Amino acid sequence: MAERKRLIYFIVNTASGRGGNKLLIENIKTIFTSTQYNIILKHSLKPKDIAVFAEEAVRLFSDIVVACGGDGTIREVAKHTIKNKIKLGIIPLGSGNSLASNLMIPKEKEGALKLIKEGFYRKIDVGYVNQHLFLSNMSLGLGAQLIFHYSKTPMRRRKGYFFALLKTLFKPNIKTKIKIKFKDQQKLVSPAIFFVSNSNQIGYGLSLTPEASLDDGKLDIVCSEESTFLSKLFLTYSLLVKKKIKKACVWRAQVVDFSITKTNEEPFLIQIDGEPLTINSNVLLLSSLTRTLNVITARH
Repeated sequence: MAERKRLIYFIVNTASGRGGNKLLIENIKTIFTSTQYNIILKHSLKPKDIAVFAEEAVRLFSDIVVACGGDGTIREVAKHTIKNKIKLGIIPLGSGNSLASNLMIPKEKEGALKLIKEGFYRKIDVGYVNQHLFLSNMSLGLGAQLIFHYSKTPMRRRKGYFFALLKTLFKPNIKTKIKIKFKDQQKLVSPAIFFVSNSNQIGYGLSLTPEASLDDGKLDIVCSEESTFLSKLFLTYSLLVKKKIKKACVWRAQVVDFSITKTNEEPFLIQIDGEPLTINSNVLLLSSLTRTLNVITARH
């Protein structure tokens, strides 16, 4: 009896990174032979296509679903594979590619395809904020403002982030008091920076949480209430030179779950995995689910 061919479903976000992304079926078939694999390749024409393709991949009982794009694309595909324990493959085509960098996935398409064929995978943690999945990080304050400005600029990648950073640095920061509850602790803070990470990278090899792990069952928190221009500049410099921030005004914690409550009734502007999101609630509930997502990665 002939061995069943494995079905691999590729989803390409044509708009990720600089845009114009494509993956040729001929390139795939040089790695995945037709005698062993069935290949489905789909390219998105609009943002909603990613979810539609991911749902189809699940219905077809795919062995592997490959997200070809940035962190946002990977998260959208993972929403569907995580429910069905399907292995997630990644071809990084985005701007920051923070998750792919942490997992040591090659930036070159051929290298990433060979990694997927090897099939080695890890079970990694995922984070949730009010039912919204995130794989790498989420943030309030400056981080959310940076991503909001980036989403509005036509420029992509480093140039786009640079101009978004300038807008964020020079714009007055409106701080809001929030109450943070975790374990048996409670803090009342007005953060300029509030960063929650599941991964040790935020893209381009930069990190606010170098000790964070994808499989320790915890979220890493970095919080700072300083919002002067100089403090913002110091943070930017620390990121660029990959220096851990040790200032007294910065506090850190590792938690499994916690809540954030605004002292007013305004919605939250946050970013998750590099995409802006408004949550129409004054309460955020965050949690980590341990080793829930099966993702193909390099062997360590």
